[in-house]
Order: sequence, then C-alpha cells, then structure tokens
Amino acid sequence: MTDSYWCAKCGIPHTLGQRCPASMRAKWRRQDAQRAPHHGWYSSPTWRALRAQVLAAQPWCVGCMAEGRHTPATEVDHIVPHRGDWFTFTDIDNLQPLCKSCHSRKTMAEMQGDTMRKSRAFSPKTARRPVYARRPVAPAAAGPEVW
Repeated sequence: MTDSYWCAKCGIPHTLGQRCPASMRAKWRRQDAQRAPHHGWYSSPTWRALRAQVLAAQPWCVGCMAEGRHTPATEVDHIVPHRGDWFTFTDIDNLQPLCKSCHSRKTMAEMQGDTMRKSRAFSPKTARRPVYARRPVAPAAAGPEVW
C-alpha cells in the first residue's frame, strides 16, 4: 500500500508526493489575480498578427546577430517596455525578434533595473530591424466609453 495523506483543502486522501488538484487550482487563481490586466493582451489576435509579422520579416535574433551568430528568433520583444500602454504594446517599431536566451537575459536585466547596459544589441539604434508597413491598430472594445 502506498503512503498517503489527508488534504486539509479538499478532505480527500492523496498519495505522498502528489499535489492536491483543489490546492493547485486555488494557487493558480491567486496567481491570476496578481497578474496585471494587460497580461491577457499576449493572447489577443492583434498580438498574434504582430508577432507573426515581425518573425516573418526578420527570422533571426537581433541580439545574436549583433554578436555575429545566426540564431532563429522564437520570441518577439518590446524594445521599450509597454507598462500597460496599448499603443506602445502594438507599436511595430518597438518590437524586435529575439531567441529565448537573449529574451530571458534582456527581461532579467530589465527586472533588475539594469536598463540593458550589458549588451548594445538590444538598443533600437544598434539593432538592424526591417521597416514594417504601418497600419493603425486600435484597442479592442472593452464596453461603452465613459466620458
């Protein structure tokens, strides 16, 4: 017989080492509540189209290219963090293709307040980015406007 414990959350016995599904759902709900509202923008059709456009126009990581390597870009990064501003979020001139490694490094530097000193590759002036066709992008309707 396997060892088990009684879960205080749901009152059901679980195998040792196995997490309670009810506890995990509660944890996920807490994490979702703490997440910024603009986090959902990354699953919007507008973002998916912008991301596809950037990766199609420049399939190589600009960070690696600045260092003389050719690495396929897998992520699209905001050069200047949008901080919840829709127009900065959808500004195609503020987007650059990066590989997972470069994107993680840049994000960590931003989180630590380093302002991207570690590599000039992430600067809009040094990154070689293609020119995209500009089209106006409006935010999705969130309901009636309040004046």
